[in-house]
Amino acid sequence: MADEPPPSYQQAPMPQPGMQQPVMQQPGVMPPPGGEKGQWVAPAQQAIPGCPPGLEYLTQVDQLIVHQQIELFEAFTNIQMANKYAVKNSMGQQIFFAYEDSEFCMRFCCGPNRSFTFHMLDNAGHEVMRMRREFKCCAGCQWCASCARDCCAFEVYVESPPGQVIGMAIQSGSKWKPHYEIMNANGESVFHLWGPCCVWNGACCTCDVDFNVSVSC
Repeated sequence: MADEPPPSYQQAPMPQPGMQQPVMQQPGVMPPPGGEKGQWVAPAQQAIPGCPPGLEYLTQVDQLIVHQQIELFEAFTNIQMANKYAVKNSMGQQIFFAYEDSEFCMRFCCGPNRSFTFHMLDNAGHEVMRMRREFKCCAGCQWCASCARDCCAFEVYVESPPGQVIGMAIQSGSKWKPHYEIMNANGESVFHLWGPCCVWNGACCTCDVDFNVSVSC
C-alpha cells in the first residue's frame, strides 16, 4: 500500500485536458520595462485628432509624477549612468517609461552638459516620444543664452512620433533666474518657464522647486 502524504502537504491540482488556464495579464499588453508589477495602465487605443499617436492618455490627466530609478553604481561612485525614469499618474500607475541613450565618455567628461537622446515608451513597449539635445561646449550660461543662442543655449527637441518634431525647449537669457522658452514645431513661442534664483537641492534643502509657466504674448 502506497504511503499517504502527511496532512500538511497538499498536492496542486493537475490541469485537465482542455481546461483553460487563468490569464495573468491583459492580452496584447506587456508590463513596461523597469516598471513595478501591477503599477501600470494599458495604453490608450482610440486616436484623438491633433494628438500624436500614443499620447492620447495625456489628454485625460492634469498631473504627472516622474520618478528616477537610481543606479547603485552611480550612488556609490558618483559616476553618472544613463538615467531611467518612470512616468506615473496621480494614483501611482506607470503610464510611460523613459530611458537615456548617451555615451559613457560623454557622461563622465561632460556631466549634466552632455548630449543625450531620451526614448519614451508606452506600456506596450512602443516608442511614443523622443527627446534629444546636442552637445554644446559653451552652453549653460544664462547670461549668454540670448545673445549667442547657437553656441551658448541648451536646445531640446521633442519628436512624436519619432522623427517628427512637434516642439522644442530653448534656454533663454536672464540675469539670475533660469528661463526656458517652449516653442511649437514652427519655432513660434508658446510658453515661458521661470525658475527660482537657487534650484540647489540636497540633504539640507528638500523643499519643492517651483517653475512658473506663463503664456507667450
